[in-house]
Amino acid sequence: MKILKKSVSVVLALMMLLSLFSVSPFTASAFDGCKYLSSVILTCTPESIGENAFADCGLLKEIAIPTNVTKIGKHAFGYRKMDYSLFDNVAIKGVEGSAAYEYAEENGIDFLNLLPEIGCKKCKA
Repeated sequence: MKILKKSVSVVLALMMLLSLFSVSPFTASAFDGCKYLSSVILTCTPESIGENAFADCGLLKEIAIPTNVTKIGKHAFGYRKMDYSLFDNVAIKGVEGSAAYEYAEENGIDFLNLLPEIGCKKCKA
């Protein structure tokens, strides 16, 4: 329960900071080392996820990446920064043929194929 409270407070604090400063949350090393971060919901906003964006986030075991994300940086998700080894049991949800799929394939990460509706057609002007 203690970890759950910390996870919720970390996510809420990050959301408040990002809204106050209009920071793009997925730049290089944006959430690097957030050891209590356990859940990420990507919206239609980011088109890329920077290098090491979620490195050393050991509780973050699964991330759904929409099709509007076209570039994912090196070691962005699933890695320990100390030696760049993969955490156990990490998975990426996305659409086959997308940047999420390519990142999972290139890094030996489990990929869970979602329907194409994860894309963000509604968000594009």
